[in-house]
Amino acid sequence: MAIGLVGLLVAVLVVLAGCGDDPATGDPQSHEGQPGDRPSGVTGGGEPADPDSGAARPNASVDVEVAVADDRLLVDYSVTNNGAHDLLVLNRLPQPAGAGTSYVDDIAYATGQGDGRVQVAQRVFPWPDDVRIDYAQAPQMGATGLAPSGSLDVHLEVPLPLERRQPFGDDLGYGPISLPDPVTEVEFCLGVIAPPYPRGVSPTLDQDDPTLMLLAHGDAAHQAQYLFCSEPVALD
Repeated sequence: MAIGLVGLLVAVLVVLAGCGDDPATGDPQSHEGQPGDRPSGVTGGGEPADPDSGAARPNASVDVEVAVADDRLLVDYSVTNNGAHDLLVLNRLPQPAGAGTSYVDDIAYATGQGDGRVQVAQRVFPWPDDVRIDYAQAPQMGATGLAPSGSLDVHLEVPLPLERRQPFGDDLGYGPISLPDPVTEVEFCLGVIAPPYPRGVSPTLDQDDPTLMLLAHGDAAHQAQYLFCSEPVALD
C-alpha cells in the first residue's frame, strides 16, 4: 500500500505483534508499570483501567502502515485469517446516520495511555470501574466476520490534533476525561476475537449487512479479545 501525500512527516511500516508479545520471538513481555496494569484513575479524572485480557493470539496475520501528516493520522492495515474458523475483527464503530446508526471502519477510538502516549484503536473496552453513570444498555460496536483464508484491507484517517473517543464517554461521573497534553506518540491497536466465544459474548448478525456482527462492550468481550498493537509513532 503506497501513501503519496504532500506534507507527509513520518511513515512507518510494521508487522503488528500482539500487545505483550516480543515481536521477534512471540514470547510474552513484561507489562509491569504499563498503564493497563495500574488501578483505575477515573476518580481523579483519568482513564478507566484497561488490563490485558489474557486471550490467546488468534491464527491471523496483521500488517499495518501508520503515517503522520500535517493534519491527520493515516492508518492502512490488512488482516488475513490463517486458521480454520471464522474470526471477528473488531473494526466497525457506531456512527449516527439519519435516524439510525451505521457501523463504519474508517474511524477509531482514542484513549490516553500515560506519559504522552495515545492509543488509537478499533476494539472493545471493558466496563469501567467506579462508574457513576447509569447506562440503559452497554454500548455496541460492530465486527467484520472474516472466514478462513479471508483477508481484509482497511484505510482510515484520524484528524489531528487527536480528540478522545471511548464508547463509555468522556465523563464517568467524576469530571471530563482528557487525552495527555501534549500527545507525543501514538500507537494503533486492532482487536480480534476467535471462537469458541465465551459465555456473555453473543455476536448477532446485522440483518442489512451479512458481513457485520454486532456485540456489546464490556468485560466478557474484552476478556475474549486479543489486541494486535503497533510500535508507537512519534507525533512531534
